[in-house]
Amino acid sequence: MPTEKTQFQRKLRHERELRGWSQQDLACHLGTDASRVNKWENGMASPSTYYRQKLIELLGKNAEELGLLTEENSEIDFTSSPFNQQEILPEQMSLHELRTPTEEPLAEPEQARPLPPAKELQDIPQPLPPKRGKYTLWQKHAPIALVACIVMIGGIIGLFVFRVLPGFISSPTRTQSPADLTQTATPYPPAGWRLTLSDPLDKSLYWQNGSDTAGDFCQFSHEAYHVILPKAGNGFCAPPTNLFSNLTIEVTMTIIKGDCGGIWFRANGPAYLFQFCRNGHYDLFLYGSPTPPGIQTLLSSASQAFHSGLNRSNLIAVVAIEDHFDLYVNHQKIDSTSNSFMSSGHILFGAAGAVPTEVAYRNARIWTP
Repeated sequence: MPTEKTQFQRKLRHERELRGWSQQDLACHLGTDASRVNKWENGMASPSTYYRQKLIELLGKNAEELGLLTEENSEIDFTSSPFNQQEILPEQMSLHELRTPTEEPLAEPEQARPLPPAKELQDIPQPLPPKRGKYTLWQKHAPIALVACIVMIGGIIGLFVFRVLPGFISSPTRTQSPADLTQTATPYPPAGWRLTLSDPLDKSLYWQNGSDTAGDFCQFSHEAYHVILPKAGNGFCAPPTNLFSNLTIEVTMTIIKGDCGGIWFRANGPAYLFQFCRNGHYDLFLYGSPTPPGIQTLLSSASQAFHSGLNRSNLIAVVAIEDHFDLYVNHQKIDSTSNSFMSSGHILFGAAGAVPTEVAYRNARIWTP
C-alpha cells in the first residue's frame, strides 16, 4: 500500500495533469517557482502549512483527498523574498497591475522586557543640623559672597556691551537662502542641487486621490497621504505627470497596519521600488526586469536605523544619479548599488503585504540638478 507521502506525490501530479498544467503553470498559480513544485512531486520536500492551504483552495480538494494529513518535514525556504516569487513577464508589466505574491504575515517585533524595579535605597545617615544660636560658615560669609557675585555679573555685562556687541553691530549679517537651509538640514542632496518640490501631503497638490482595478486606493486623511490595500498584494495609485531622472527623493513613512511600504521611482512601465517592512527589512527591486520572473532583487538586507513596528515614523530617501543609487533611512546611508535599466520615470508611494496593509506618507521633498 502506498504511503501518505506517495499518495500526495501521485495525487498532486494527477490533479496538475488533469488540468493540463505544467509544473511552471502550477507554480505561477501558487505564487512560487517550478523547482519547488518539482521537489514536491519527487518526494524531495513537502509543502509548508501556507502552501498546503494554497493547494487546497486552488485544487478544490481537502487535505485527506490530497494525501496531506500525515505530511511531515514541511519545507522552509529562506532564499526568496516574501514579495519576489511570482513569475511576471516584462510584457505583462504595467503601473496599475504590478503585483507581488503573498507570503505569511511578518511577525511582530519582539517587545523589550521591562526592567526589574530598582533596589530600594539604603537609609543614609543625614548630617546633624547646626546648633541653634550659632552662625554656620555660610551664614557668616553670605554678605561677602553676594557682593562678589554682583561684581562678577557686572563685569560680564560690561565685557559684552563694550567688546562683543560692537562686533555684531559693525559686521554685516547674512540671510540664509532656502537652498542653504535644505543643504544643512539633510545629508544627501549633492552640492548645487535645488529643491524642486516640497509637498506636506496633507491635501491634493502633486499626488492625487485615486484607486485601481484591484480595489487599492489612495486618499488624503489626517494630514497624510494613505495608500490602502484591502487585501494582500502590492499596490499604488495613478502617478503624477512629472518625470524625473537624476533626483533625490525623501518622504516620512508610517506603516499603520500590515507589512511594508516604500518609494517607487523611475516608474514608466518598469520601475524601481525601495521598500521597507515593519520589521526593519528592506529591498530594492527592479519590476519589469528582462530576467525571469520579471522582478529582480538588487538589494536585500535589514537596518537597525529603521524604527521597527507599527505606527512609527521613518524618513526614507533615495539618491539616483545616472545608474547609481544610494539608500537612506532616518538620515543614515544604509546601502548602494548600480543599475542602468531605467533612466527616468514617475515618483509613486505604495504599500505591500501578505495581509491587508495601510501606509501613510508625509512631507515629500524632491531635489534635482
